[in-house]
Amino acid sequence: MNFDFPIAFSAVKLIAIIARFGAFISAFPIFSSETISMRYKMFFVISISALLMPVIPADWMSSAMFKNLDLFNLSFMILSEVMLGFTIALFVLILVEILHFGGFIIDQNMGFMMGNVIDPVTNSGSTPFSHLLVQSFFIIFLIFDGHHEVIRLAAYSFQTIPPGGFIPGADLAETAISLSSRIFFVGIQIAFPIFASMFILSVAMGIIARIGEDFPVLELSFSIRFALGFTVLIGTIPVIMAISREINGEVLEWVGYLIKF
Repeated sequence: MNFDFPIAFSAVKLIAIIARFGAFISAFPIFSSETISMRYKMFFVISISALLMPVIPADWMSSAMFKNLDLFNLSFMILSEVMLGFTIALFVLILVEILHFGGFIIDQNMGFMMGNVIDPVTNSGSTPFSHLLVQSFFIIFLIFDGHHEVIRLAAYSFQTIPPGGFIPGADLAETAISLSSRIFFVGIQIAFPIFASMFILSVAMGIIARIGEDFPVLELSFSIRFALGFTVLIGTIPVIMAISREINGEVLEWVGYLIKF
C-alpha cells in the first residue's frame, strides 16, 4: 500500500484505532451494556477514535507492519488490534468475577439462591448479592473517574504498542491463569464473615434441636438466619467497599500492564 498520499495513512490509522478501541469497548463490562443502543456505541467509538488520531506516533510508518502492507498484513494488523482489546477486557472481567463469586457465596449461605436477578448490562441472570456487589463496583469505578482513566490508557497504548505488535504468548496466558486463581481466594474473603456466622448458627441450631426436640428450630432458623446475615453484612460493608476500591485500582493497573506488555 502506498502511503505517499496522506489520506491513505490516515485511513489505516483510523482503522487501527477503531479496531483496538472498538474491541475493548465492546467487551468492557460497563461500555458493553446491552441497554446502550449499538448506534450510540458506534458513534462513541468512532468519535473517540477520531479524537485519538493526533496521538498516533508519526514513526508508525517506519514500523515493520507498514513496510509491506498488503491485504494479508492489513488483516493481521486488524486481528492483532482486536485481540489486544479483547485481552484487556478479559483481564477486567476476571477481576469483576471476584465480586460476583463472593456475592454467590453470600447468597448461598443466607438462603437467597432461589432469588434471581436479571442483569440489564449482560442480559444474564445472577443472584441478588452478586448483582449488588458488581453494581457497587461499577458505581465506585465511575465515581473515581475510572472511565476517563480507561480512555487515557487506551490513548497511551498507541505510544507503547505499534500496530499489529500485540501477539499473545505463554507469559500472558500464565498471568491470566494466576489472576484467575484470585477469584476463589478474594471471593472467600468477601463472604467469610457471612459464611462463618451462618456456620456457627447452623451448629447452634443443631445443638438446640438435639437438646429440645419440641423446639421449633426449623421455623425460627430462617428468620434468625436472615436477621443475623443482614446484621453481619451491614457490619462488613466498609470491608467490601474497600475491596471494591482495591479491585478498581487493580483494573487500571492491569490495563496499564497489558499496554506495556
